[in-house]
Amino acid sequence: MKIEKEFEHEGRTYLIGTVDAIEQFHLFRRLTPLVSAMGLEMFKLLTGGKDTSTMSKTDGIVVAAPSLGEMAKMPQDDVNYLISGTLRVVRIKEGSVVAPIYHQETNTLMRQDLGMPTMLRLMVEVLRHNMADFFPMPPDAASL
Repeated sequence: MKIEKEFEHEGRTYLIGTVDAIEQFHLFRRLTPLVSAMGLEMFKLLTGGKDTSTMSKTDGIVVAAPSLGEMAKMPQDDVNYLISGTLRVVRIKEGSVVAPIYHQETNTLMRQDLGMPTMLRLMVEVLRHNMADFFPMPPDAASL
């Protein structure tokens, strides 16, 4: 896996890797209902037009609110696909040790100290890093 981006979150360093093009397509396909329902703030978040370094957990929930209804309707298999497809390219760096955070064969987090807010934040960072160019720019987003 090619590591392309270092990401700091809550005092930890994560390495965000590249999702291959076919996997990106399938992730995007499953994201389509959320993309169509999301508001401009969520669009900015996914395309890198919003600075996430100062966002609180509550800010993230508020930004995601327009998409939450669609997310609730998603089949669990699609949600699991999004989770595994994004988290499988994330590594955590602690000193000189770099380790994966997700075990693909068992579909589980390998780190018990990672909560849901961090998991979601890492998923967004993977999407931002790998798929920002897939999201079409709406006319009113030119000033991002």
